Amino acid sequence: VVLESRRLRLEDGGEPPLCDFGCVDSRRVGLRSTLAWSCAYEASIQDGRSVGEDEVPPFTRLLRHDLRSGAVTSYDLRDREPGGSAGASSGGSVREGRFICNDICFAPGVSDAEGCGSLLALVHDVEEGVAELRVVNAESMELECAVEIP
Repeated sequence: VVLESRRLRLEDGGEPPLCDFGCVDSRRVGLRSTLAWSCAYEASIQDGRSVGEDEVPPFTRLLRHDLRSGAVTSYDLRDREPGGSAGASSGGSVREGRFICNDICFAPGVSDAEGCGSLLALVHDVEEGVAELRVVNAESMELECAVEIP
């Protein structure tokens, strides 16, 4: 068994956002992967706010990591419009932290190409007290659909 550890670097050599690695393409488990997806902490955590002992810091963005180039593409959970541009929030005045998720899952697409598929995220609207299953294109990081969970 060979285990491998990597320290991520952005294309510009900077540090990647603080995140929790969620998944790789499920067809590549146990193999060398060039793509990975994760959940990123809200901006205040990125900026150095300390987290209380009993606090669970919220994840507010999904990230796609190209492990070869260091490129990171994000999907902001405030973006609720299918086909919205990756990394841009159409939420207008919606505060960060209103929509949070805890975990993501990779669902393979029809092609065998690595990264062809969708990310499934259970997203909570903490102000309205409702939950949605969001399906995000794993390649473009654009929202494909959102289904409210009763």
